Amino acid sequence: MALHLTDGQLAEIRELQELLVAPLRFPDPVSWTAAVHGAATDLFGVERSLLVLPGVDGDVHLDAPDLADRSREALEEALTGVGAGANRYGDPLLDRAMRRLAASGVEVWNRSIAERVSRISLEEMPRFYPEVIRPYEFEGMLAMAHSLPEGRAQMHILPARSERTAFGNEALDVFRLLLPAFRSGSRAHALASRRQRLLQVSVDLLEEGVAVFRDGAAVYRNRSLRRLLSAEERPDDLTDAIAACAEHLRGALTNRTAPGSGLDSSTEVGTATNRYRLAASHLD
Repeated sequence: MALHLTDGQLAEIRELQELLVAPLRFPDPVSWTAAVHGAATDLFGVERSLLVLPGVDGDVHLDAPDLADRSREALEEALTGVGAGANRYGDPLLDRAMRRLAASGVEVWNRSIAERVSRISLEEMPRFYPEVIRPYEFEGMLAMAHSLPEGRAQMHILPARSERTAFGNEALDVFRLLLPAFRSGSRAHALASRRQRLLQVSVDLLEEGVAVFRDGAAVYRNRSLRRLLSAEERPDDLTDAIAACAEHLRGALTNRTAPGSGLDSSTEVGTATNRYRLAASHLD
Protein backbone atom coordinates (compact mmCIF):
# COMPACT_ATOMS: atom_id res chain seq x y z
CA MET A 1 0.00 0.00 0.00
CA ALA A 2 1.48 3.35 -1.08
CA LEU A 3 2.03 6.11 1.45
CA HIS A 4 0.16 9.34 0.91
CA LEU A 5 2.32 12.21 2.16
CA THR A 6 2.11 15.97 1.70
CA ASP A 7 5.09 18.08 0.69
CA GLY A 8 5.23 19.39 4.24
CA GLN A 9 5.31 15.87 5.71
CA LEU A 10 8.04 14.82 3.26
CA ALA A 11 10.10 17.84 4.32
CA GLU A 12 9.65 16.95 8.02
CA ILE A 13 10.62 13.33 7.37
CA ARG A 14 13.73 14.46 5.51
CA GLU A 15 14.64 16.80 8.38
CA LEU A 16 14.37 14.00 10.92
CA GLN A 17 16.37 11.62 8.70
CA GLU A 18 19.14 14.22 8.43
CA LEU A 19 19.18 14.64 12.22
CA LEU A 20 19.20 10.91 12.94
CA VAL A 21 22.06 10.17 10.59
CA ALA A 22 24.43 12.83 11.90
CA PRO A 23 24.98 12.85 15.69
CA LEU A 24 28.56 14.06 15.15
CA ARG A 25 27.26 17.37 13.80
CA PHE A 26 26.31 18.28 17.37
CA PRO A 27 28.63 19.38 20.18
CA ASP A 28 27.44 16.60 22.51
CA PRO A 29 24.98 13.68 22.59
CA VAL A 30 22.44 15.65 24.63
CA SER A 31 22.17 18.31 21.91
CA TRP A 32 21.69 15.63 19.27
CA THR A 33 19.00 13.69 21.14
CA ALA A 34 17.15 16.92 21.99
CA ALA A 35 17.02 17.84 18.29
CA VAL A 36 15.84 14.32 17.38
CA HIS A 37 13.10 14.36 20.02
CA GLY A 38 11.84 17.76 18.89
CA ALA A 39 11.67 16.75 15.23
CA ALA A 40 10.16 13.31 15.97
CA THR A 41 7.35 14.56 18.20
CA ASP A 42 6.54 17.36 15.73
CA LEU A 43 6.48 14.90 12.82
CA PHE A 44 4.17 12.39 14.49
CA GLY A 45 2.08 14.95 16.36
CA VAL A 46 2.66 13.44 19.81
CA GLU A 47 4.20 14.72 23.01
CA ARG A 48 6.50 11.84 24.00
CA SER A 49 9.43 9.98 22.49
CA LEU A 50 12.30 7.86 23.76
CA LEU A 51 15.86 6.97 22.73
CA VAL A 52 17.85 4.10 24.27
CA LEU A 53 21.50 4.20 23.19
CA PRO A 54 24.13 1.68 24.30
CA GLY A 55 27.53 3.07 25.22
CA VAL A 56 30.77 1.50 26.38
CA ASP A 57 31.54 -0.63 29.44
CA GLY A 58 27.91 -1.68 29.81
CA ASP A 59 26.54 1.86 29.90
CA VAL A 60 23.06 2.43 28.45
CA HIS A 61 21.84 6.00 27.91
CA LEU A 62 18.08 6.52 28.10
CA ASP A 63 16.85 9.89 26.87
CA ALA A 64 13.19 10.89 27.19
CA PRO A 65 12.87 14.64 27.79
CA ASP A 66 9.12 14.77 27.29
CA LEU A 67 8.27 12.20 29.95
CA ALA A 68 7.39 12.92 33.55
CA ASP A 69 10.05 11.89 36.04
CA ARG A 70 8.12 8.86 37.35
CA SER A 71 7.43 7.42 33.90
CA ARG A 72 11.06 8.01 32.84
CA GLU A 73 12.33 6.22 35.93
CA ALA A 74 9.98 3.29 35.29
CA LEU A 75 11.12 3.03 31.67
CA GLU A 76 14.77 3.30 32.62
CA GLU A 77 14.44 0.46 35.10
CA ALA A 78 12.57 -1.69 32.60
CA LEU A 79 14.58 -1.00 29.45
CA THR A 80 18.10 -0.98 30.83
CA GLY A 81 17.33 -3.96 33.04
CA VAL A 82 19.67 -6.04 35.11
CA GLY A 83 22.50 -6.45 32.61
CA ALA A 84 22.69 -3.19 30.75
CA GLY A 85 25.66 -4.10 28.57
CA ALA A 86 23.61 -6.74 26.79
CA ASN A 87 20.30 -4.87 27.12
CA ARG A 88 18.90 -7.58 29.39
CA TYR A 89 15.56 -6.64 30.90
CA GLY A 90 14.35 -7.11 34.45
CA ASP A 91 10.98 -8.49 33.33
CA PRO A 92 11.69 -12.04 32.11
CA LEU A 93 8.92 -12.05 29.50
CA LEU A 94 9.93 -8.63 28.17
CA ASP A 95 13.47 -9.98 27.87
CA ARG A 96 12.23 -13.05 26.00
CA ALA A 97 10.02 -10.96 23.69
CA MET A 98 12.83 -8.58 22.79
CA ARG A 99 15.18 -11.47 22.03
CA ARG A 100 12.61 -13.14 19.81
CA LEU A 101 12.08 -9.88 17.91
CA ALA A 102 15.84 -9.53 17.38
CA ALA A 103 16.25 -13.17 16.33
CA SER A 104 13.40 -12.78 13.82
CA GLY A 105 15.05 -9.73 12.24
CA VAL A 106 12.16 -7.44 13.18
CA GLU A 107 13.51 -3.89 13.60
CA VAL A 108 10.30 -1.83 13.47
CA TRP A 109 7.12 -2.79 15.31
CA ASN A 110 4.00 -1.77 17.14
CA ARG A 111 2.15 -3.71 19.81
CA SER A 112 0.37 -6.12 17.46
CA ILE A 113 3.56 -6.99 15.54
CA ALA A 114 5.56 -7.48 18.74
CA GLU A 115 2.92 -9.77 20.23
CA ARG A 116 2.52 -11.79 17.03
CA VAL A 117 6.26 -12.29 16.43
CA SER A 118 7.25 -12.90 20.07
CA ARG A 119 4.10 -14.91 20.88
CA ILE A 120 3.93 -12.98 24.18
CA SER A 121 1.21 -10.44 24.99
CA LEU A 122 1.91 -7.29 26.94
CA GLU A 123 -0.58 -8.27 29.64
CA GLU A 124 1.40 -11.43 30.36
CA MET A 125 4.49 -9.45 31.37
CA PRO A 126 4.52 -9.50 35.19
CA ARG A 127 6.38 -6.20 35.64
CA PHE A 128 6.58 -4.29 32.36
CA TYR A 129 2.83 -4.13 31.73
CA PRO A 130 1.51 -3.21 35.22
CA GLU A 131 4.46 -0.98 36.15
CA VAL A 132 5.14 0.81 32.84
CA ILE A 133 2.75 0.20 29.96
CA ARG A 134 -0.63 0.50 31.70
CA PRO A 135 -0.01 3.37 34.16
CA TYR A 136 1.81 5.56 31.62
CA GLU A 137 -0.37 4.75 28.58
CA PHE A 138 2.32 3.29 26.32
CA GLU A 139 0.07 0.73 24.58
CA GLY A 140 0.20 2.62 21.26
CA MET A 141 3.98 2.87 21.06
CA LEU A 142 5.91 2.62 17.80
CA ALA A 143 9.38 1.14 18.21
CA MET A 144 12.52 0.50 16.22
CA ALA A 145 15.74 -1.19 17.28
CA HIS A 146 19.13 -1.89 15.76
CA SER A 147 21.70 -4.35 17.11
CA LEU A 148 25.18 -3.00 17.82
CA PRO A 149 28.16 -4.75 19.44
CA GLU A 150 27.40 -2.71 22.58
CA GLY A 151 23.71 -3.67 22.70
CA ARG A 152 20.38 -2.70 21.10
CA ALA A 153 19.81 0.92 20.11
CA GLN A 154 16.13 1.80 20.29
CA MET A 155 13.82 4.65 19.34
CA HIS A 156 10.18 4.88 20.42
CA ILE A 157 7.25 7.16 19.65
CA LEU A 158 4.89 7.11 22.63
CA PRO A 159 1.38 8.40 21.88
CA ALA A 160 -0.94 8.52 24.88
CA ARG A 161 -4.34 6.83 24.71
CA SER A 162 -5.98 10.13 23.80
CA GLU A 163 -3.48 10.87 20.99
CA ARG A 164 -3.54 9.73 17.38
CA THR A 165 -0.35 10.12 15.38
CA ALA A 166 -0.31 12.49 12.43
CA PHE A 167 -0.19 9.54 10.00
CA GLY A 168 -2.93 7.35 11.45
CA ASN A 169 -2.67 3.79 10.16
CA GLU A 170 0.36 4.72 8.06
CA ALA A 171 2.47 5.72 11.09
CA LEU A 172 4.40 2.44 11.14
CA ASP A 173 5.26 2.78 7.43
CA VAL A 174 6.60 6.28 8.09
CA PHE A 175 8.62 4.92 11.01
CA ARG A 176 10.18 2.36 8.66
CA LEU A 177 11.39 5.21 6.44
CA LEU A 178 13.45 6.46 9.40
CA LEU A 179 15.14 3.13 10.16
CA PRO A 180 18.18 3.41 7.80
CA ALA A 181 19.04 6.84 9.22
CA PHE A 182 18.62 5.55 12.78
CA ARG A 183 20.90 2.59 12.04
CA SER A 184 23.62 4.91 10.76
CA GLY A 185 23.23 7.45 13.56
CA SER A 186 23.23 4.89 16.35
CA ARG A 187 26.42 3.33 14.95
CA ALA A 188 28.05 6.77 14.79
CA HIS A 189 26.96 7.51 18.37
CA ALA A 190 28.41 4.20 19.59
CA LEU A 191 31.68 4.84 17.74
CA ALA A 192 31.93 8.33 19.22
CA SER A 193 31.29 6.90 22.70
CA ARG A 194 34.10 4.38 22.23
CA ARG A 195 36.48 7.08 20.99
CA GLN A 196 35.60 9.33 23.90
CA ARG A 197 36.25 6.48 26.30
CA LEU A 198 39.63 5.74 24.65
CA LEU A 199 40.55 9.42 24.99
CA GLN A 200 39.67 9.35 28.69
CA VAL A 201 41.77 6.23 29.24
CA SER A 202 44.70 7.77 27.35
CA VAL A 203 44.76 11.05 29.25
CA ASP A 204 44.35 9.21 32.57
CA LEU A 205 47.71 7.51 31.90
CA LEU A 206 49.53 10.87 31.73
CA GLU A 207 51.39 12.20 34.74
CA GLU A 208 50.56 15.78 33.76
CA GLY A 209 47.19 17.21 34.66
CA VAL A 210 44.94 17.38 31.60
CA ALA A 211 41.56 19.01 31.03
CA VAL A 212 39.67 18.27 27.81
CA PHE A 213 37.45 21.03 26.41
CA ARG A 214 34.91 20.95 23.62
CA ASP A 215 33.26 24.08 22.24
CA GLY A 216 34.46 26.03 25.26
CA ALA A 217 33.14 23.62 27.89
CA ALA A 218 35.26 21.28 30.04
CA VAL A 219 34.19 17.69 29.32
CA TYR A 220 36.84 15.70 31.22
CA ARG A 221 39.63 16.06 33.81
CA ASN A 222 42.18 13.30 34.13
CA ARG A 223 43.26 11.66 37.38
CA SER A 224 46.40 13.77 37.73
CA LEU A 225 44.48 17.02 37.42
CA ARG A 226 41.87 15.84 39.89
CA ARG A 227 44.64 15.10 42.38
CA LEU A 228 46.17 18.56 41.84
CA LEU A 229 42.81 20.23 42.36
CA SER A 230 42.11 18.26 45.52
CA ALA A 231 45.41 19.54 46.98
CA GLU A 232 44.58 23.19 46.22
CA GLU A 233 43.16 25.46 48.92
CA ARG A 234 41.21 27.34 46.24
CA PRO A 235 40.81 24.93 43.31
CA ASP A 236 38.54 27.32 41.42
CA ASP A 237 41.51 29.65 40.83
CA LEU A 238 43.30 26.89 38.95
CA THR A 239 40.26 25.68 37.02
CA ASP A 240 39.48 29.28 35.97
CA ALA A 241 43.06 29.72 34.73
CA ILE A 242 42.90 26.44 32.78
CA ALA A 243 39.61 27.46 31.19
CA ALA A 244 41.05 30.85 30.22
CA CYS A 245 44.07 29.17 28.62
CA ALA A 246 41.82 26.83 26.62
CA GLU A 247 39.56 29.71 25.58
CA HIS A 248 42.60 31.68 24.39
CA LEU A 249 43.52 28.85 22.03
CA ARG A 250 39.91 28.46 20.91
CA GLY A 251 39.74 32.14 20.04
CA ALA A 252 43.07 31.97 18.20
CA LEU A 253 41.91 29.00 16.14
CA THR A 254 38.68 30.80 15.28
CA ASN A 255 40.28 34.11 14.32
CA ARG A 256 43.64 33.16 12.81
CA THR A 257 44.29 34.38 9.27
CA ALA A 258 47.28 32.14 8.47
CA PRO A 259 48.28 28.66 9.60
CA GLY A 260 50.19 28.78 12.87
CA SER A 261 49.49 32.43 13.59
CA GLY A 262 48.31 33.57 17.01
CA LEU A 263 48.39 30.11 18.62
CA ASP A 264 50.61 30.81 21.65
CA SER A 265 48.35 29.63 24.45
CA SER A 266 50.87 28.76 27.15
CA THR A 267 51.13 30.74 30.36
CA GLU A 268 52.18 30.53 33.99
CA VAL A 269 49.80 30.93 36.87
CA GLY A 270 50.28 31.04 40.61
CA THR A 271 47.82 29.93 43.26
CA ALA A 272 47.92 30.18 47.04
CA THR A 273 49.57 26.74 47.09
CA ASN A 274 51.62 26.21 43.93
CA ARG A 275 52.81 27.62 40.63
CA TYR A 276 51.86 25.98 37.34
CA ARG A 277 52.69 26.21 33.67
CA LEU A 278 49.64 25.78 31.46
CA ALA A 279 49.65 24.91 27.75
CA ALA A 280 46.73 24.26 25.40
CA SER A 281 46.79 22.03 22.31
CA HIS A 282 44.15 21.39 19.69
CA LEU A 283 42.90 17.88 18.81
CA ASP A 284 40.74 17.33 15.72
